[in-house]
Formats: sequence, C-alpha cells, structure tokens
Amino acid sequence: MKNSRYLSRFLVVGLTSTALNYIVAMVLFYALNIWITLSTIIGYLAGLSLGFYLNKTWTFEDTSKNNFKLILKYFFVYGISLFCAVLTVNFTIIIFNLPEYIAVIMSIIVSTILNYLGLRNWVFSETYDSKR
Repeated sequence: MKNSRYLSRFLVVGLTSTALNYIVAMVLFYALNIWITLSTIIGYLAGLSLGFYLNKTWTFEDTSKNNFKLILKYFFVYGISLFCAVLTVNFTIIIFNLPEYIAVIMSIIVSTILNYLGLRNWVFSETYDSKR
C-alpha cells in the first residue's frame, strides 16, 4: 500500500512540476520567441526546482540532513533526463516534423519515466526502502 502512496504522490508532484515546465517553455517560445531548445531547458529547470522540494518533503518524506549529497544526486538524474528531453525535442521536430508543442510533450513523457526510476531507485532509495 505504501508503494502506491509514493507513486501517487510522485505523479501529483510530477503533474505539478510538468505543468510548470510546459507553461514556462511555451511562454518563452511562443510569447518571447526564445529558441525552442533554450525554452525547453529553462522550463525544465523551473519544474526541477519545484519538483525537488516537493519530492523531498512530501513524496518521499526524506528527513536526511545531507541535502548537498541529495541535491547532487537529484541534479545528476535530472541532468541525464534533461539531455534526453532535449534530444527528444530536437529529434521529434527534425525527424518527424511535428510541431514544437508536441515535441515538448514527448520530451516530458520521456523525462518523467527516467526521473521516477532515478529518484525511487537511487536518490531517495534509502528513504523509500526503509518505509516500504
């Protein structure tokens, strides 16, 4: 039962941070005419910041004091995910000739899967394993 609680909380946090990610990226691209790759990165970082706070304090209820180590691991997971998201945006636009808003949605799907697996199995694994 606790596993489903973590997953449901992660999905709520994910939806919230993803909404922020998407809104920021689309406003930057469409309203401010900022390059789609840069817009995607900035949107991603906005969602990342909100997501770290909510995942640490609410999803995984991590009370560890070693925030620096946690932040490094968190950013590493999200850095890899960001790289994959940017590749997804560019390949979706270049190879499949889809509109930018579809490409960003595709990149969010890819990064969400990678993020959950990385957070649960590595970043917050001690907290996750101890509360299962």
